[in-house]
Amino acid sequence: MTALLLLAANVAVYAAFAASGGGLVTADSQMLIRWGSNFGPYTADGQWWRLLSAAFLHGGLVHLAVNMLLLADVGRLCERLFGWRRFLLLYLLSGLAGSAASVWWNPQVNSVGASGALFGVLGAVFVYMMDRRNGIEPGIMRTHAASMAIFIAYGVVNGLVSTRIDNAAHLGGLAAGAILGFALGRPPGPARVEPLRMAAGIAACVIAIAGLLALTPNTRAGFEAERQFQDALKAFSKEEERLVASLRSVIAKAQAPGARGTELKPEGVALAIGWEAQRQRFAALPVGPESKLHVLHQDMVAYTASRHRAMGELVRAFEDQEDGRARVREFNRLMKEGDAIVERIRQRNSKDAKG
Repeated sequence: MTALLLLAANVAVYAAFAASGGGLVTADSQMLIRWGSNFGPYTADGQWWRLLSAAFLHGGLVHLAVNMLLLADVGRLCERLFGWRRFLLLYLLSGLAGSAASVWWNPQVNSVGASGALFGVLGAVFVYMMDRRNGIEPGIMRTHAASMAIFIAYGVVNGLVSTRIDNAAHLGGLAAGAILGFALGRPPGPARVEPLRMAAGIAACVIAIAGLLALTPNTRAGFEAERQFQDALKAFSKEEERLVASLRSVIAKAQAPGARGTELKPEGVALAIGWEAQRQRFAALPVGPESKLHVLHQDMVAYTASRHRAMGELVRAFEDQEDGRARVREFNRLMKEGDAIVERIRQRNSKDAKG
């Protein structure tokens, strides 16, 4: 009954999520974060409830269906072997352990699914069958234990091969389930679980979960800096178009017969101020060396700085007619320097797209 209730809870959460616009076939990742996925920058920043809520969210209809079929099958078997209270305990603790292992292994993770809890169920049933104290008939034990071992091995190996599968959650849940399968197991009938063994198993899981979380770095600040940088890039795209159009207008005026530098100087100054504002905006963002956007961030600071210096040379050319040609040459050199940075960014993006 408990396994079916957990199944119903997972389906109900997914239905509510889809009805709210999160996606039916494939879940929207940003919506998953808002609904409580195990998102590293938020989880490790004190939103520990995500460790559990993530176990009731799924990344798509297929993801949900596969997990719920496993829960309906192995989950009901586990409940019969352990009783509903111990089954619920090991299910929830395994889910927490899987989430803790996931965020420890990848502090930037955005993970959902009941897989950690279900691997815990698999591990618990497997250990129960292998523990001769529980009185399982050897023939039955060998048949079921072998098939479960193959399934577990396949799940782990598949997780190692595919980057889309959160294998850390699988392994964390599996380890917790194995420990609890030993600690909570008892023979069918009136026999009771050994209190000390049960307490030791639960304590071991709790300590392991707490230890993993204590070792998980808080990446919230870095994530927020990256998000602000991405927002700055979007805003910069439009501002760059405006600045480039203004520069072309100024150059066209400067090349016209009878043009006077003193009259064009204010427009040049406005361009210099505009580029400096963009440089300051990028430079103020603390995108650290550990960030995957660090190189791009440095390039954007260098690019806007180069453009700002070029505009400064243009203004000086307008101010100093005698030294104007030298200033124009320096202006052109700095513009080419900025163009080279843009080309470097394009080549890197092209390489990343192919790789």
